[in-house]
Amino acid sequence: MGEPRWFRAYGRLPVWMQNAACSAAGLRMRRERHGGAFHRALEFLEESQRWSLGDQQAYQDERLGEILRHAYETVPYYREVFDGLKLRPVDIRGARDLPKLPLLDK
Repeated sequence: MGEPRWFRAYGRLPVWMQNAACSAAGLRMRRERHGGAFHRALEFLEESQRWSLGDQQAYQDERLGEILRHAYETVPYYREVFDGLKLRPVDIRGARDLPKLPLLDK
């Protein structure tokens, strides 16, 4: 296999260009880690920590429904499991309905 092509090209650069490439890569990583998505997630977490228990459970149940719908629509295995049990994702309204689904062994 060998090393990636960019790695060989980096090794041939003069030191000052290697430093500039590292700085550019570091800026890209910083923007990814601490950019808009990070700040939106941080804002959400700071807000949601003050939610009541009922609001937290409602949010969890809503997200569970989204995950189950996504799994049903995109993963053939989960579609087969739901269809075999004659269930639809909307039948699982929250964590209290999870026992309707079989446990996975992996």
